[in-house]
Amino acid sequence: MDAALAAFVLTPAAGRPAVRSEAAFIRFLDACFLMRRKTLANNLKAGWGGERAAAALARLGLPAGVRAQALDLAQLVRLFNELDEAERTLDAPDRTPA
Repeated sequence: MDAALAAFVLTPAAGRPAVRSEAAFIRFLDACFLMRRKTLANNLKAGWGGERAAAALARLGLPAGVRAQALDLAQLVRLFNELDEAERTLDAPDRTPA
């Protein structure tokens, strides 16, 4: 059995990815790489829902069958921010006038 280890070295704040929460982004990365033989949509299904994950991938122009290891850091940041924004939009109270 082959194994691999990925290490992330945090850079100074000015060079870090622009995400709302670094802790949430790390949890997102954990989910992305949970099962490397699964598609990214399948890995994200548990935390963000299959439809939401697939829709976010489509909005970013990524194929439905893409795996996390095929994306670079900038694409992962954009996907995280897309899912995060969609989640916060769904959680926001309805502000339509009565």
